[in-house]
Amino acid sequence: MEFLLRDNQKEKIQVVRAVAIFMVIVTHTVLFNPYEIYIRPFVNPAVGIFIFLSGLLTKEEIQGKEILSFYKRRLLRVFIPYTLWSIIYVVFQGNYDTAIKDYLTGNCCSTFYYILVYMQLVVIAPLVGMLIRSKLWWIGFIITPVAIIAEYILAYYGINLTYPYNINNFLVWFIFFYMGMFIRIRYKNKKKVSSTGINVTCIILIPLCITLELLEGHFWLSMGRDDFANTQVKLSAMCTAIVVCILIASIILNNSERKPFKLFVLIGDASFGLYLIHQLLIGIWGRYFPNLIIASDYWFIIEAVIVLIIGFIIIYILQRILGKKIGRILGVY
Repeated sequence: MEFLLRDNQKEKIQVVRAVAIFMVIVTHTVLFNPYEIYIRPFVNPAVGIFIFLSGLLTKEEIQGKEILSFYKRRLLRVFIPYTLWSIIYVVFQGNYDTAIKDYLTGNCCSTFYYILVYMQLVVIAPLVGMLIRSKLWWIGFIITPVAIIAEYILAYYGINLTYPYNINNFLVWFIFFYMGMFIRIRYKNKKKVSSTGINVTCIILIPLCITLELLEGHFWLSMGRDDFANTQVKLSAMCTAIVVCILIASIILNNSERKPFKLFVLIGDASFGLYLIHQLLIGIWGRYFPNLIIASDYWFIIEAVIVLIIGFIIIYILQRILGKKIGRILGVY
Protein backbone atom coordinates (compact mmCIF):
# COMPACT_ATOMS: atom_id res chain seq x y z
CA MET A 1 0.00 0.00 0.00
CA GLU A 2 1.33 3.47 -0.86
CA PHE A 3 2.00 5.71 2.11
CA LEU A 4 -0.41 8.62 1.84
CA LEU A 5 -1.32 11.26 4.41
CA ARG A 6 -4.85 12.61 4.61
CA ASP A 7 -5.45 16.35 5.03
CA ASN A 8 -6.13 16.10 8.77
CA GLN A 9 -2.89 14.11 9.23
CA LYS A 10 -0.95 16.82 7.39
CA GLU A 11 -2.52 19.36 9.71
CA LYS A 12 -1.46 17.28 12.71
CA ILE A 13 2.11 17.45 11.44
CA GLN A 14 1.85 21.25 11.34
CA VAL A 15 0.57 21.27 14.92
CA VAL A 16 3.57 19.16 15.95
CA ARG A 17 5.85 21.64 14.17
CA ALA A 18 4.16 24.51 16.02
CA VAL A 19 4.83 22.87 19.39
CA ALA A 20 8.38 21.94 18.38
CA ILE A 21 9.28 25.47 17.26
CA PHE A 22 8.06 26.85 20.58
CA MET A 23 10.31 24.30 22.29
CA VAL A 24 13.21 25.56 20.17
CA ILE A 25 12.51 29.16 21.23
CA VAL A 26 12.37 28.16 24.91
CA THR A 27 15.73 26.42 24.47
CA HIS A 28 17.25 29.82 23.66
CA THR A 29 15.37 32.00 26.14
CA VAL A 30 16.21 29.68 29.06
CA LEU A 31 19.96 29.82 28.41
CA PHE A 32 22.00 30.59 31.58
CA ASN A 33 18.86 30.38 33.71
CA PRO A 34 19.49 28.67 37.09
CA TYR A 35 16.66 26.26 36.29
CA GLU A 36 17.92 25.46 32.79
CA ILE A 37 18.96 21.93 33.71
CA TYR A 38 15.36 21.21 34.84
CA ILE A 39 13.72 22.84 31.82
CA ARG A 40 15.87 21.46 29.02
CA PRO A 41 14.64 17.82 29.21
CA PHE A 42 11.16 19.10 28.31
CA VAL A 43 12.32 21.03 25.24
CA ASN A 44 15.38 19.05 24.09
CA PRO A 45 13.33 16.73 21.82
CA ALA A 46 12.55 19.62 19.43
CA VAL A 47 15.39 19.08 16.93
CA GLY A 48 14.84 15.33 16.93
CA ILE A 49 11.15 15.92 16.20
CA PHE A 50 11.88 18.11 13.17
CA ILE A 51 14.38 15.60 11.79
CA PHE A 52 11.96 12.73 12.43
CA LEU A 53 9.20 14.52 10.51
CA SER A 54 11.63 15.10 7.63
CA GLY A 55 12.27 11.37 7.47
CA LEU A 56 8.57 10.56 7.74
CA LEU A 57 7.85 12.85 4.79
CA THR A 58 10.69 11.53 2.62
CA LYS A 59 9.56 9.61 -0.45
CA GLU A 60 9.87 5.82 -0.22
CA GLU A 61 11.59 5.23 -3.56
CA ILE A 62 14.44 7.56 -4.52
CA GLN A 63 16.39 6.15 -7.42
CA GLY A 64 17.57 6.84 -10.97
CA LYS A 65 16.62 10.22 -12.37
CA GLU A 66 14.45 10.90 -9.32
CA ILE A 67 17.55 11.35 -7.16
CA LEU A 68 18.61 14.60 -8.88
CA SER A 69 15.07 15.95 -8.72
CA PHE A 70 14.86 14.99 -5.04
CA TYR A 71 18.16 16.70 -4.27
CA LYS A 72 17.23 19.84 -6.18
CA ARG A 73 13.87 20.13 -4.44
CA ARG A 74 15.03 19.37 -0.92
CA LEU A 75 18.45 21.03 -0.88
CA LEU A 76 17.51 24.29 -2.60
CA ARG A 77 14.54 24.49 -0.24
CA VAL A 78 16.94 25.19 2.64
CA PHE A 79 20.25 26.19 1.00
CA ILE A 80 19.08 29.56 -0.32
CA PRO A 81 17.36 30.65 2.95
CA TYR A 82 20.39 29.35 4.88
CA THR A 83 22.70 31.55 2.82
CA LEU A 84 20.50 34.65 2.98
CA TRP A 85 19.85 34.42 6.71
CA SER A 86 23.48 33.59 7.45
CA ILE A 87 24.40 36.92 5.84
CA ILE A 88 21.77 38.68 7.96
CA TYR A 89 23.16 37.20 11.18
CA VAL A 90 26.77 37.97 10.22
CA VAL A 91 25.84 41.63 9.63
CA PHE A 92 23.82 41.82 12.87
CA GLN A 93 26.53 40.22 15.00
CA GLY A 94 29.46 41.81 13.14
CA ASN A 95 31.41 38.54 13.01
CA TYR A 96 33.03 39.28 9.66
CA ASP A 97 36.43 37.77 10.51
CA THR A 98 34.97 34.29 11.00
CA ALA A 99 32.08 34.62 8.54
CA ILE A 100 33.26 32.05 6.00
CA LYS A 101 34.17 29.48 8.65
CA ASP A 102 30.87 30.08 10.45
CA TYR A 103 28.95 29.70 7.20
CA LEU A 104 30.62 26.39 6.38
CA THR A 105 30.07 25.00 9.88
CA GLY A 106 26.51 26.25 10.42
CA ASN A 107 27.57 28.74 13.07
CA CYS A 108 26.49 32.13 11.67
CA CYS A 109 23.55 31.59 13.99
CA SER A 110 23.79 29.06 16.81
CA THR A 111 20.80 27.10 15.49
CA PHE A 112 21.87 26.84 11.86
CA TYR A 113 23.78 23.61 12.43
CA TYR A 114 20.37 21.96 11.98
CA ILE A 115 20.24 22.98 8.31
CA LEU A 116 23.65 21.44 7.65
CA VAL A 117 22.52 18.23 9.37
CA TYR A 118 19.33 18.24 7.33
CA MET A 119 21.24 18.64 4.06
CA GLN A 120 23.58 15.80 4.99
CA LEU A 121 20.60 13.54 5.67
CA VAL A 122 18.97 14.52 2.39
CA VAL A 123 22.14 13.55 0.50
CA ILE A 124 22.22 10.08 2.06
CA ALA A 125 18.42 9.53 1.95
CA PRO A 126 18.59 7.11 -1.04
CA LEU A 127 21.11 5.00 0.88
CA VAL A 128 18.94 5.14 3.98
CA GLY A 129 16.03 3.71 2.01
CA MET A 130 18.23 0.89 0.75
CA LEU A 131 19.39 0.08 4.28
CA ILE A 132 15.82 -0.03 5.59
CA ARG A 133 14.86 -2.58 2.94
CA SER A 134 17.93 -4.73 3.55
CA LYS A 135 18.50 -7.55 6.02
CA LEU A 136 20.85 -5.26 7.91
CA TRP A 137 18.11 -2.69 8.66
CA TRP A 138 18.91 -2.85 12.40
CA ILE A 139 22.25 -1.11 11.83
CA GLY A 140 20.40 2.16 11.28
CA PHE A 141 19.21 2.15 14.90
CA ILE A 142 22.68 1.88 16.44
CA ILE A 143 24.54 4.55 14.46
CA THR A 144 23.50 7.45 16.69
CA PRO A 145 24.09 5.70 20.05
CA VAL A 146 27.55 4.62 18.87
CA ALA A 147 28.34 8.18 17.71
CA ILE A 148 27.30 9.68 21.07
CA ILE A 149 29.22 7.04 23.04
CA ALA A 150 32.25 7.90 20.90
CA GLU A 151 31.87 11.55 21.97
CA TYR A 152 31.69 10.41 25.61
CA ILE A 153 34.88 8.40 25.23
CA LEU A 154 36.68 11.31 23.59
CA ALA A 155 35.53 13.62 26.40
CA TYR A 156 36.75 11.11 29.02
CA TYR A 157 40.21 11.26 27.50
CA GLY A 158 40.13 15.05 27.37
CA ILE A 159 39.38 15.35 23.66
CA ASN A 160 36.34 17.58 23.50
CA LEU A 161 34.28 18.06 20.36
CA THR A 162 33.32 21.67 20.96
CA TYR A 163 30.26 23.38 19.51
CA PRO A 164 29.25 23.23 16.68
CA TYR A 165 31.27 20.14 15.74
CA ASN A 166 29.57 17.97 18.34
CA ILE A 167 26.15 18.51 16.78
CA ASN A 168 26.59 19.62 13.16
CA ASN A 169 27.25 16.09 11.87
CA PHE A 170 24.43 13.78 10.82
CA LEU A 171 25.66 10.81 12.88
CA VAL A 172 24.33 12.09 16.21
CA TRP A 173 20.91 12.82 14.67
CA PHE A 174 20.66 9.95 12.21
CA ILE A 175 18.31 7.79 14.28
CA PHE A 176 15.46 10.30 14.02
CA PHE A 177 15.60 10.56 10.25
CA TYR A 178 15.98 6.79 10.06
CA MET A 179 12.94 6.22 12.31
CA GLY A 180 10.83 8.53 10.15
CA MET A 181 11.79 6.80 6.90
CA PHE A 182 11.52 3.38 8.56
CA ILE A 183 7.91 4.03 9.57
CA ARG A 184 7.06 5.39 6.13
CA ILE A 185 8.53 2.40 4.31
CA ARG A 186 7.49 -0.37 6.70
CA TYR A 187 4.12 0.99 7.83
CA LYS A 188 1.77 -0.57 5.30
CA ASN A 189 -1.69 -0.83 6.80
CA LYS A 190 -2.77 2.05 9.01
CA LYS A 191 -6.23 0.64 9.77
CA LYS A 192 -4.95 -2.51 11.45
CA VAL A 193 -2.60 -0.76 13.87
CA SER A 194 -4.02 0.28 17.25
CA SER A 195 -2.38 3.35 18.73
CA THR A 196 -3.79 2.97 22.26
CA GLY A 197 -1.10 0.61 23.53
CA ILE A 198 1.67 2.67 21.90
CA ASN A 199 0.33 5.90 23.39
CA VAL A 200 0.02 4.48 26.93
CA THR A 201 3.51 2.97 26.79
CA CYS A 202 5.03 6.24 25.58
CA ILE A 203 3.21 8.28 28.23
CA ILE A 204 4.66 5.97 30.89
CA LEU A 205 8.17 6.01 29.43
CA ILE A 206 8.51 9.78 28.88
CA PRO A 207 8.65 10.70 32.60
CA LEU A 208 11.18 7.90 33.17
CA CYS A 209 13.35 9.17 30.32
CA ILE A 210 13.15 12.75 31.61
CA THR A 211 14.21 11.52 35.07
CA LEU A 212 17.22 9.76 33.51
CA GLU A 213 18.04 12.93 31.60
CA LEU A 214 18.00 14.97 34.81
CA LEU A 215 20.24 12.43 36.53
CA GLU A 216 22.70 12.41 33.64
CA GLY A 217 22.66 16.20 33.54
CA HIS A 218 23.57 16.43 37.22
CA PHE A 219 26.27 13.82 36.71
CA TRP A 220 27.93 15.91 34.01
CA LEU A 221 27.60 19.01 36.20
CA SER A 222 29.41 17.19 39.00
CA MET A 223 32.16 16.41 36.48
CA GLY A 224 32.44 20.10 35.58
CA ARG A 225 30.96 19.55 32.12
CA ASP A 226 28.20 22.14 31.73
CA ASP A 227 28.23 21.53 27.97
CA PHE A 228 27.12 17.90 28.39
CA ALA A 229 24.69 18.68 31.22
CA ASN A 230 22.15 20.52 29.08
CA THR A 231 22.96 19.33 25.58
CA GLN A 232 20.45 17.54 23.38
CA VAL A 233 23.25 15.23 22.25
CA LYS A 234 23.45 12.84 25.18
CA LEU A 235 22.03 9.34 25.46
CA SER A 236 19.28 10.12 27.96
CA ALA A 237 18.10 13.12 25.91
CA MET A 238 18.01 10.96 22.79
CA CYS A 239 15.91 8.36 24.64
CA THR A 240 13.38 11.02 25.59
CA ALA A 241 13.23 12.35 22.02
CA ILE A 242 12.87 8.86 20.52
CA VAL A 243 9.88 8.02 22.74
CA VAL A 244 8.31 11.41 21.98
CA CYS A 245 8.72 10.78 18.23
CA ILE A 246 7.07 7.36 18.52
CA LEU A 247 4.14 8.98 20.35
CA ILE A 248 3.93 11.67 17.66
CA ALA A 249 3.90 9.05 14.88
CA SER A 250 1.09 7.19 16.66
CA ILE A 251 -0.98 10.36 16.96
CA ILE A 252 -0.37 11.47 13.38
CA LEU A 253 -1.08 8.11 11.77
CA ASN A 254 -4.20 7.11 13.67
CA ASN A 255 -7.62 7.37 12.03
CA SER A 256 -9.00 10.24 14.08
CA GLU A 257 -10.77 12.85 11.96
CA ARG A 258 -10.62 15.48 14.66
CA LYS A 259 -9.63 18.86 13.20
CA PRO A 260 -6.65 20.54 14.90
CA PHE A 261 -6.88 24.11 16.16
CA LYS A 262 -6.32 26.33 13.10
CA LEU A 263 -3.92 28.76 14.81
CA PHE A 264 -1.53 25.91 15.60
CA VAL A 265 -1.65 24.82 11.97
CA LEU A 266 -0.76 28.36 10.86
CA ILE A 267 2.14 28.49 13.33
CA GLY A 268 3.31 25.14 11.97
CA ASP A 269 3.17 26.57 8.45
CA ALA A 270 5.42 29.40 9.67
CA SER A 271 7.78 27.17 11.69
CA PHE A 272 10.73 27.38 9.27
CA GLY A 273 10.50 31.15 9.17
CA LEU A 274 10.23 31.25 12.97
CA TYR A 275 13.28 29.02 13.21
CA LEU A 276 15.25 31.44 11.02
CA ILE A 277 14.14 34.67 12.69
CA HIS A 278 13.68 33.91 16.40
CA GLN A 279 17.35 34.27 17.36
CA LEU A 280 17.45 37.63 15.57
CA LEU A 281 14.42 38.81 17.56
CA ILE A 282 16.00 37.65 20.83
CA GLY A 283 19.23 39.44 19.89
CA ILE A 284 17.47 42.69 18.91
CA TRP A 285 15.47 42.61 22.13
CA GLY A 286 18.56 42.12 24.29
CA ARG A 287 20.61 44.77 22.45
CA TYR A 288 18.08 47.57 21.91
CA PHE A 289 15.36 47.00 24.52
CA PRO A 290 17.13 45.63 27.63
CA ASN A 291 14.84 47.68 29.89
CA LEU A 292 11.93 45.53 28.71
CA ILE A 293 13.53 42.40 30.16
CA ILE A 294 12.33 41.50 33.64
CA ALA A 295 14.94 40.20 36.10
CA SER A 296 13.16 37.00 37.06
CA ASP A 297 14.09 33.33 36.89
CA TYR A 298 10.71 32.70 35.23
CA TRP A 299 10.96 35.47 32.64
CA PHE A 300 12.23 33.01 29.98
CA ILE A 301 8.78 31.51 29.39
CA ILE A 302 7.13 34.92 28.94
CA GLU A 303 9.95 36.00 26.63
CA ALA A 304 9.51 32.81 24.58
CA VAL A 305 5.78 33.46 24.17
CA ILE A 306 6.38 37.09 23.14
CA VAL A 307 9.10 36.08 20.64
CA LEU A 308 6.77 33.43 19.22
CA ILE A 309 3.90 35.92 18.82
CA ILE A 310 6.04 38.68 17.26
CA GLY A 311 7.88 36.23 15.02
CA PHE A 312 4.66 34.60 13.87
CA ILE A 313 3.05 37.95 13.03
CA ILE A 314 6.11 38.97 10.98
CA ILE A 315 6.32 35.64 9.13
CA TYR A 316 2.56 35.48 8.57
CA ILE A 317 2.54 38.98 7.04
CA LEU A 318 5.56 38.13 4.84
CA GLN A 319 3.83 34.94 3.68
CA ARG A 320 0.80 36.93 2.57
CA ILE A 321 2.88 39.64 0.85
CA LEU A 322 5.46 37.43 -0.86
CA GLY A 323 3.38 34.37 -1.74
CA LYS A 324 4.69 30.81 -1.69
CA LYS A 325 7.16 31.01 -4.56
CA ILE A 326 9.20 33.97 -3.30
CA GLY A 327 8.38 33.10 0.30
CA ARG A 328 10.10 29.72 -0.03
CA ILE A 329 13.21 31.37 -1.46
CA LEU A 330 13.39 33.71 1.53
CA GLY A 331 12.53 30.98 4.04
CA VAL A 332 9.20 32.26 5.31
CA TYR A 333 7.45 29.02 4.23
